[in-house]
Amino acid sequence: MSMSGSTARRGLVRVLVMLGLAVVSLAAHAQSPSIATRQDVSLRLDWIPTWYHSVFYLALNRGYYSDAGLNLTIGQGKGSTATAQVVGSGSETFGLMDMSTMMLAISNGAPLVALGGLIQRSPEAVISLSSANIKAPKDLEGKRWGFTAGSSGETIFKLFAAKTGVDESKLGRITVDAGAKLTFLLSDRVDFITDWAVSVNPLITAQGKTPANLVYADFGVHFNASSLATTKSMLAGKPEVVRGFLAATVKGIEEAMKDPPAAIDALIANQSAVAGNRDLMIGQMKQLANFLHSDGSKGKPTLWLAPEDVASTLEVAKRLRSTAETLKVSDLFTNEFLPKQ
Repeated sequence: MSMSGSTARRGLVRVLVMLGLAVVSLAAHAQSPSIATRQDVSLRLDWIPTWYHSVFYLALNRGYYSDAGLNLTIGQGKGSTATAQVVGSGSETFGLMDMSTMMLAISNGAPLVALGGLIQRSPEAVISLSSANIKAPKDLEGKRWGFTAGSSGETIFKLFAAKTGVDESKLGRITVDAGAKLTFLLSDRVDFITDWAVSVNPLITAQGKTPANLVYADFGVHFNASSLATTKSMLAGKPEVVRGFLAATVKGIEEAMKDPPAAIDALIANQSAVAGNRDLMIGQMKQLANFLHSDGSKGKPTLWLAPEDVASTLEVAKRLRSTAETLKVSDLFTNEFLPKQ
């Protein structure tokens, strides 16, 4: 082989290697949008960040939203009513909220649509300490209620009271910030609160006290709990953003089910204030699988909403407010934007 032929061959090899690297680089850029091209979106939670929110933080930390072309900001909530308001107004892109509360917001003109159900079996309950001797709904009368306006538990309590014959006028309401409810209960400044038993019971037990629950579902109050929602204009104008958000979220949920400690660590990495509850939250996350699906959505993809569940939740909303009477189930939710299985 001549020297010139060998040099030409080496040059050709270098060109091919450079072309190969360029193709790999282009493929990587195509799969992971640059920061400049990512869409800014936000998610407003239903509450202060806690264990079940870790699915979003896991997806965020692992880059699933970035991979979907999204620059996601997660904001803490102050109850489902407030979340429905800010998402309905367009101030926030997506929201996690109690579905019946979302329906009440829609009945007042909010252009919201449910995209998927995170907590489809509701763990809402009246929670007290065993020392308060609240064993039946009527025992609540004359007791002090740690009340947070706008919280789904408080909103649905009206229906629970009607079902069980509790006279709300005989309850002492003490307004408490969402983050202080448990502190007020543990310090005997209130006799009961309304919240998710799966979230609060371990925290009470950790303080050496015994929780007592009156679970709404046990008294005939059935509804779909935490659901993701956005506006109709978002669905119409940016369907690819909605699909990307849901695909990343589904991945976060499914990965969190496989590795609850990793999910909680992702939450702590973003919300260091909850670090002291790490072990408790890991235990709570291990129970999430019990609430991800209802009887109607069992066997269906993650976040998939069963029409019959939406219908039963609408019946709850109708009993809470007459304006919900005009709502139609088919207008309240969609499974269209969930990842295809």
